[in-house]
Amino acid sequence: MHYRYYPWMLALLFSVPLAANVDFASEVNPIFSNAGCTSSFCHGGGTAGLTLTSDANGNYNRIVNVMSSNYGLDYIEPSNLSQSLIYQKITGAAGFGDRMPRNNPGYFDSHPTELQTIKEWIEEGALRDAVVAVAPGVQSGLPADFALEQNYPNPFNPSTTIVYQLPQPVPVTLTVHDLLGRQVATLVAGVKPAGYHSATWDGVTDGGEIVGSGVYLYRLQAGEHRQVRRMF
Repeated sequence: MHYRYYPWMLALLFSVPLAANVDFASEVNPIFSNAGCTSSFCHGGGTAGLTLTSDANGNYNRIVNVMSSNYGLDYIEPSNLSQSLIYQKITGAAGFGDRMPRNNPGYFDSHPTELQTIKEWIEEGALRDAVVAVAPGVQSGLPADFALEQNYPNPFNPSTTIVYQLPQPVPVTLTVHDLLGRQVATLVAGVKPAGYHSATWDGVTDGGEIVGSGVYLYRLQAGEHRQVRRMF
C-alpha cells in the first residue's frame, strides 16, 4: 500500500512541545522515603523482600530486577502498571493485601502528584537514568552522529522498542503520529546526554487509548536534527 505525504503533515510533525522524563534517583526514589517506606516497614529488607535505603542504585536494582513472590507480579514491571506489585499496593487495588506504605496507607491519596510521577516512571519503562540499553549490534562508546533506528519488532504486538543515538547532550522529543500528522503519543521529552538511548511504545495513546492496527510515524527531534520513520 502506498501513502502520499503532504508538506502540512511534516509541519505538524515538527511542532511538538517538550515535556520532562522521570528520573529514578532524583524523582522516584525520594518519594518512597517521603512516604515512610524504609526497610523497617517494607517486608524487612534483605533477600526476603523489598529494601529501600539511601542508595538509589540499590533500591532500583531491588525493585526492578528482583521478582516478587507475591500475587504473581514483579515489584515493578517496566511499562506495565497492572503487573507492577508496588503500584497495585500504593494505589490500594483490591486483592493485593494491605495498602502500601503499611505505616502510612493513605499517603498517596494526599500526594497525587507523587503517585502520578511513579505512574509515569513505570509507563516510560522504569528507567534508572537517561541512558538505557544499547541496541543489539551497536558498539559501546559515544556515537559519532545523530541517528534514529528502525523500531523492533516491526510489525509490533503488543509493544515495540525504538533506539536513537546522540553524539552530544541536546533537548530530545520522540513522538508517535498517525498518517495525518496528528500526535498519538509522547515517548521521550527533555534534555538527554550523549549516548545510545531507547524507548518503548505499547500502542497506547497519551490519553490512555489503545491504537488500531496500521501504519504510524515516529519522529525524533534532537537539537537541530530531525528524522522520521514508519512503523507497522
